Amino acid sequence: MTSTALVHRATIAERDELVHTLDAAFAADPVLAWLMPDPERRGVLGTEFFRISVDYCLPFGEVYRGGPAGAVWLPRGIGLDEETEKRFLGLGEETVDRWDACFSAMDAVHPREPHAYLFLLGAEPVHQGRGLGSALLRHVTDRLDREGTPAYLEATCADNRRLYLRHGFVDCAEILLPDGPPMFPMWREAQPAG
Repeated sequence: MTSTALVHRATIAERDELVHTLDAAFAADPVLAWLMPDPERRGVLGTEFFRISVDYCLPFGEVYRGGPAGAVWLPRGIGLDEETEKRFLGLGEETVDRWDACFSAMDAVHPREPHAYLFLLGAEPVHQGRGLGSALLRHVTDRLDREGTPAYLEATCADNRRLYLRHGFVDCAEILLPDGPPMFPMWREAQPAG
């Protein structure tokens, strides 16, 4: 089991390494594959997707590294802004309808009450299953518990969903993408101490 002591706030100097880590972690992700169906273009577009995500979230101070793994959170009351969504939509003219459908479906079920939002969590494939994701989760959820802040995320595959269930998240809906894989929105109430 990996210790949360390895987890730290990511710095701008770690940006490119974190983008690489997330890109590798999501290389076989079914939702990302649906959003960017051309495997050759996915390599370039996927990297840019993670760069946009990290660049937007780093200033909020809720981006974390834990060895060859990373987590990108948005703090309570902060969501993706319109400009960032436009940058995602601009990743590929041929896939703009898919991105738009995905964002619309996500927005339709996204909770309106204040919460922390886990936007991305991933470990490089050769390091998956070693507790890095759990350490990254605990690092933030322990603090959220002390603050009384709930958390929300969308799991993009069954394996990820099982990880989140082990950490107190519960299913709250299902997102069905047009002719695509399901996404699993999940909610976690702040856990009482003790």
